[in-house]
This record gives sequence, C-alpha cells and structure tokens, in this order.
Amino acid sequence: MRKNIHRSKPVNQRWVNKKVKSFFKYPTPKYIEFIDEMLNHGYEVKLLEVKVSKYIFVCKDEVWTKVRFSNHRPNKWREKEEDCDYFVGISHFQVSTWKQVVSKVLKDG
Repeated sequence: MRKNIHRSKPVNQRWVNKKVKSFFKYPTPKYIEFIDEMLNHGYEVKLLEVKVSKYIFVCKDEVWTKVRFSNHRPNKWREKEEDCDYFVGISHFQVSTWKQVVSKVLKDG
C-alpha cells in the first residue's frame, strides 16, 4: 500500500463540482482538474493535502498510484526512493504537467 494513503480522504464528482464553484472568479487549480479527469475515467480517488503539496491517490483494478502536486521541488532523497509514482510540477529530474501525468497513469493502468 502507498505511504500515507491512510491519511487521505476519498473525493467524488460532487466534491469536485463544489470546489470548482468555490473558485468561480479564479482558474480551477490543476490538481482539481486532474482529479476530475481521473474520476471521469472511472478511477477511485483520494486526496491528502499537506502544507502546499497535494498527494492524490488513484486506483483502478486494486492498483494504487500516488501523484504529487506542488510548486516546489520535493525532497531529493524521497524522489530518488520513488516516494511518489509521478510528480506534477518541478522535480529534481523533470518537469511534468497534469495532462502528461494523466496520460501516463492511463497508459500504465
């Protein structure tokens, strides 16, 4: 099982719709767009918010994937140890957008 999944909260389409409405004057955050996309593809989704980072756990066919959203680099040691399956934003080894990660998750899942 993925680290810290026990601390995450399940999210659903109702939660997404409520969040989108709360940002009506501003662009919807990318992590919410990612969650919406994964729900639309039939994934179970859980969210853990830690300081400025968001950890999103997605599951299909009992296989969990952990995705980190942040606007700052992760701890280099954790990244090397593959604490997360994918990083959205800037990491020590690459820069990824949420759409690129959706494609990778769908391809791997």
